[in-house]
Amino acid sequence: MCNLLIQTSKRNGAVGGRDRRRQRSDPEANEETVETLEHEEQEQVLSLWLHHFAYYPSSDWPNLHASYSRWCTDSRRLLIHH
Repeated sequence: MCNLLIQTSKRNGAVGGRDRRRQRSDPEANEETVETLEHEEQEQVLSLWLHHFAYYPSSDWPNLHASYSRWCTDSRRLLIHH
């Protein structure tokens, strides 16, 4: 399930020469990758993350809680300003 995050990391150059196991265990790299996405793309990735990470104990998603919290805060700001 975290293939989308990995593909985005590669597309944005955030991965470098690290292997997939290293990427998944590096929370800062995952957060940086999420931050490079457009707001709508972040919503898609983080909604999938929330569903799989919260409901499936065997999920292969990394813990993106900090990214999710940041996205929620940003979304609230956008809603208030519109």
